[in-house]
Amino acid sequence: MLRGTFELIGDKSISHRAIMLSSISKGNNKISNFLMGEDCLSTVDCFRKMGVDIEVNNKEVYVKGRGLRGLSKPH
Repeated sequence: MLRGTFELIGDKSISHRAIMLSSISKGNNKISNFLMGEDCLSTVDCFRKMGVDIEVNNKEVYVKGRGLRGLSKPH
C-alpha cells in the first residue's frame, strides 16, 4: 500500500481563465495553486486596472468579482 500527498504545479491556461471568470462573477473567489508566472501575473494586473480587487498571497489569489458588467475602462 502506498500513502502520501503531492501538490500539482499550477497550470497557465487555467490560471488565466480563473482570473477572468472570477473577475466577472459576483462575490468573493479564492483561486488555489495559481501559477505565479510573469504572464499570469500580467493578467492579474490587467484586471486590477479594470477595477477588480485582487490579492495575491503565495499560491493563492483572492478575487472580489464585480459581476458581468462591472469592469471599468482602464486609464
